[in-house]
Amino acid sequence: EPKGAVVQPPQPVPAPPAQTVPQAAPPAAADPPKAKGGPTYCDLINTVNELGKSVQDKRLSVNDLLHVLSQSIKPFTFVQIGAHVGGVNASHDDTMPLTKKYGWHGLLVEPNPFLFKELHRKYRDWPNLYFAQLGIGATDGNMTFYAVSDELDPETGKSLTGGRDRQWFVTQLSTFDEAIARKRMRSVKMIPMPVEVNTFPTLIAKPSHTIKMPHYILIDTEGYDWKVLSTIDMTKFRPFLLIYEHNKLGSFKKTAVDFTAKAGYRSAHQDHQNTVAWRARSG
Repeated sequence: EPKGAVVQPPQPVPAPPAQTVPQAAPPAAADPPKAKGGPTYCDLINTVNELGKSVQDKRLSVNDLLHVLSQSIKPFTFVQIGAHVGGVNASHDDTMPLTKKYGWHGLLVEPNPFLFKELHRKYRDWPNLYFAQLGIGATDGNMTFYAVSDELDPETGKSLTGGRDRQWFVTQLSTFDEAIARKRMRSVKMIPMPVEVNTFPTLIAKPSHTIKMPHYILIDTEGYDWKVLSTIDMTKFRPFLLIYEHNKLGSFKKTAVDFTAKAGYRSAHQDHQNTVAWRARSG
């Protein structure tokens, strides 16, 4: 497998140079065939549904469900939209530790050029990871992105120019949502910039990676999660598990739940800001 394959649109801040990407290997199937002595596809759906109910009842965590899936599906694949620098706070995002433990194959998507540079530096040597410096939206093209200035260290949130220390979450405040950005500009320096935007199908169709039918999709786009989710054909891609932020969706919070329910997913609040949706039926 290639290492550090990068989708690189032009940006105000130069991203790391693209590495040569060979012809993509056949995509991993979303619905894995039965391995010798392993669970059938229907077995997996039933297991996911039962574990999902336990997550809903707070008897199990999402990580418990991911551990089961990771041992049942090889390779387990994911797409993370709004990857930041790969888990700035270990208690908030376990994607990279689980990727290392189970050898997940993943596509990391981050439109902020300041953060993308650090994301690629940290993980470019990990096997089976791919990187895309762009955003996800309703149409292909360009959009204005409000990026937190590179005056802040992406790992610590501390000022790089001698100013006061910031909490770690400051570097996660970049957004496509103009209304949210204008509120945040009162206390954080943000830079409006044009960035390339793809729909989810366009992203998946790119020949620079092999993640064609992800088993797990994570969305964290600071108020833009419904716009991203609405571009995913859930009847086609059928991930076993989906996580998105609901706490900034306003009136679209119920819309997002209804959208996944129509495709055969059940959902529950993982915590005060994230919703987890899991496949409850195979059809």
